[in-house]
Amino acid sequence: MGIAQKDFLEFDILEVARRCGIPIIKQLPDGQWLARCPFCGDSRRENHGHLTLDPRTGRYHCKKCWEGGYAVGLYARIRGTDTKTAYKELAVASGQIPEIQYDPRRVVQVAPEEPMAGIDRRHEVYAALLDLLKLTPRHHADLLRRGLPESIIIRNQYRSSPDDAERRWAVCERLIRAIGEPGGIPGFYKNKAGKWDLVAPPGYFVPVRDGHGRIQGLQVRLDAPKDGAKYIWLSSRGRPEGCGARTWVHVAEPVGQAPTDRIWVTEGPLKGDVAAMYLGVRFLAVPGAAVWRDVAVIVRELGARQVVLAYDADLRENPVVARAAGDLAADLKANRLKVVPASWPPEIGKGVDDACVTLTREHKEVTEAVFVSGFKVTRTRTVTESVKIEGAPPSFLQRLGRLLWGNQCDVKSRN
Repeated sequence: MGIAQKDFLEFDILEVARRCGIPIIKQLPDGQWLARCPFCGDSRRENHGHLTLDPRTGRYHCKKCWEGGYAVGLYARIRGTDTKTAYKELAVASGQIPEIQYDPRRVVQVAPEEPMAGIDRRHEVYAALLDLLKLTPRHHADLLRRGLPESIIIRNQYRSSPDDAERRWAVCERLIRAIGEPGGIPGFYKNKAGKWDLVAPPGYFVPVRDGHGRIQGLQVRLDAPKDGAKYIWLSSRGRPEGCGARTWVHVAEPVGQAPTDRIWVTEGPLKGDVAAMYLGVRFLAVPGAAVWRDVAVIVRELGARQVVLAYDADLRENPVVARAAGDLAADLKANRLKVVPASWPPEIGKGVDDACVTLTREHKEVTEAVFVSGFKVTRTRTVTESVKIEGAPPSFLQRLGRLLWGNQCDVKSRN
């Protein structure tokens, strides 16, 4: 029986990799599998690899050459064919994946990528780019809706993507005249006319900064989510003289507050900006719940000794987020950093930023002590009046502590 035109099959990334002759090494703690990358040759040690295969999403990704995609794309690359043909071949025989012989000579090699520029040059180019762009009324309204005041919107330099071709080219020309060609900067590439161009999906740019305030890269808050994703990195991987982005951790600094030895961690750069503004504390914002590998190093570089983990309130129902939070907590503790979980009633917001906005609009006190028991209130941001916010019941905090770190938890419930 033929496959209906609107029926799209999904293929097991592990089975596709195995049939392609890719050596699979072992399963990783996060549910992914480690394999050897056929595109970059991987490391010299046969039992060591950089290619990850995720059966849950069907994605593959090499942390060495940054090649990635989905099962059909992997098959197409190995076979040296297009994805349409690859899909048809994978779909024959009632979905049974045909055996193929891995031949390195048929692998389509990754196009040479421009080496990424250093952080100072990236900051120079991105800062100049943002100075040339504007924020549309639609995107401005979205930021206001998220609870950011005008002063913070201006300070943080959010800008709308120039998705009109003529405008992009004009911006690139002005940028080059001011600071030179943007080679090695993720998002920039040379178009068919041989001129510098910018990848500009509809949405607005969110600068992702390091501990010195330098722009490491740009995230794009998409107007229309793509494959379920609301945010993507500005990247020009695979384009002529383009450059891929990395997954940087964002450092969100509060206004007018001196850093302390305590730092908060949440998911998402924009969320970190909002929460840092309301709580008056420094936030590290990981680009995804499981993308936390650099957190401990950054925490130490910033001189902090205590980390407040403020992942989304759905952590209790989402096993993937719960596992990522637990792994991050274990890594921080292994680096001799004190870790405590933040909590809040889910009905006031999924994220810590939403909770801060809700409390503020209800004219209630927004402090660190509202989210973590036992904290001495050192900063207070109050709108018109102060109202004591009772913490979550002891049983909830204890359950959260056991979820993240087992039966032993340093957090004591507030009466």
